[in-house]
Amino acid sequence: MLSTHVIDVDTSKMAAMGMSAGGLLALHLSARGEPNIKAVTVLYPSLYLSQPSLSRTNEPYNLPPYNQAPEFTPTHEDWNQLCPPDKQISEAGLPIPGTRMSVRVSYMINLLKTGTWNTAITSSPEELAALDPCSKFANAGAVWPPTFFIQGDLDETPGSRIDLVVKAADELRKAGAEDVKVEIVQGARHMFDAMPGVGTQDLGPGWLAVKKGLDFLVARC
Repeated sequence: MLSTHVIDVDTSKMAAMGMSAGGLLALHLSARGEPNIKAVTVLYPSLYLSQPSLSRTNEPYNLPPYNQAPEFTPTHEDWNQLCPPDKQISEAGLPIPGTRMSVRVSYMINLLKTGTWNTAITSSPEELAALDPCSKFANAGAVWPPTFFIQGDLDETPGSRIDLVVKAADELRKAGAEDVKVEIVQGARHMFDAMPGVGTQDLGPGWLAVKKGLDFLVARC
């Protein structure tokens, strides 16, 4: 970061935060233990992907709002946008009402609708188990970083349900993790914090939950 972006990072105070699949990535960094993550906040994270019978990520999911998205089969040009040579990952900005979704968002939603998420992101069940941080929860111990889960009670997205968050928090606590908290947002669904107005005009329960997650990181770094 210093040589490329002229940003000096204090690696003794690194935190991780992610939403949905980004929450999975934040937990994956925690499970690796390197670099040392001081605290983690995850919003409606993707959990237990290596246990599809539990996460249900291998089942087609076509409930609102995903059922409104058109069918999508990537073209050669689309694949170039999905995997740009000059970036590690393509952008996945949420669609603004009345505008066309990005290629990556269309692709991700189609994976959910067809129940092919797991097979798209890994080449084998063994690889998926190695990448799934939930498979490391049983051995978390006291070294597991402070973790804050934020979850909407109406979220039924495969891998991101409230029962999975409760299970994950319980497993971490039973394994010796000393600082694990869960914040349930009533009436909230997947991506509730990304809706227009949240954090600006809308300072209700969704925004307050996100602020708690941010305060959690600041207090522990």
